[in-house]
Amino acid sequence: MADVDIKGLAKRFGETAALEDVSLSVADGEFCVLVGPSGCGKTTLLRIIAGLETETEGSLSIGGADAQALAPARRGIAMVFQSYALYPHMTAYRNMSFGLKFQKVSRPDIDERVRSVAEMLGISDLLHRKPAELSGGQRQRVAIGRAIVRNPKVFLFDEPLSNLDAALRATTRLEIARLHKALGATMIYVTHDQAEAMTLADKMVVMKDGRIEQIGTPLEVYRKPANLFVAGFLGHPKINIVTGAIAAEYGAASIGLRPEHLTLSPSGKGYAARVVHVEPLGSEAHVHLRSDALGPLILRAPSDFSVSGDGDLHVTFERTRVLLFDENGNAIN
Repeated sequence: MADVDIKGLAKRFGETAALEDVSLSVADGEFCVLVGPSGCGKTTLLRIIAGLETETEGSLSIGGADAQALAPARRGIAMVFQSYALYPHMTAYRNMSFGLKFQKVSRPDIDERVRSVAEMLGISDLLHRKPAELSGGQRQRVAIGRAIVRNPKVFLFDEPLSNLDAALRATTRLEIARLHKALGATMIYVTHDQAEAMTLADKMVVMKDGRIEQIGTPLEVYRKPANLFVAGFLGHPKINIVTGAIAAEYGAASIGLRPEHLTLSPSGKGYAARVVHVEPLGSEAHVHLRSDALGPLILRAPSDFSVSGDGDLHVTFERTRVLLFDENGNAIN
């Protein structure tokens, strides 16, 4: 496996900047997740690493070697796409083995690699089928298997689960995490899904408008967001942002309150609020509130939460849980 080192990377399409001054180091064996909204540049960055796009500025090394002069096939990269990109006329076995022929791997070695990886992924009994005969999850496992048999230095994943239903996404996410642990491979994974980012990443990279907003472990980024964008992007339901007099009490332009850090006060202490809407989700309820002092709020409540009387209640929060932001939206430490 290998590390990936990116310094001062930029990519421009005419006057449009897709990436600006991106610097990132991914350690050997690390699982790095690039996360951000559509159009933030994360897929463009992945394609530059793979050699499918050419950077405008900056440097890129893989395994300590300059990768910029290398063709995609010589970078030791394997990429798994959102669309699977399987050959429809080939069986799963042939899809997985096809690239090895160009590496001049012997037939016995090809067969051993394909069958070993198929067993690891639980698709041994599907090798004779063509893509049209497979479910979405099975196709994705074949696509992942095709990448693994090449023994690449770095795995690149471009939103590989976005075409799967919710239940299958959760299952496949666990399979990818297990796979990373088993292979000890360097993986760079692009997603807009914060659940994937939070559960898979050793290192999370939050991007916006072609720039990196914050790098850290998932919990570091969630608990100590660098700015209002990161705070608002991560978390479901979204963080509550409070401005005005309450924020001024903390010496900030705005403060952030995670829904799980708000508490209902049965004693009537705290800030008065009125229930606007309740979303029952089975395991919990998301309670939408309106407070004259705090503004609109979302609070996590037990699944059996119900509104009594006129819907008036009080909420409190721990001062140590409050996130502070200045007038530019940057975190105040």
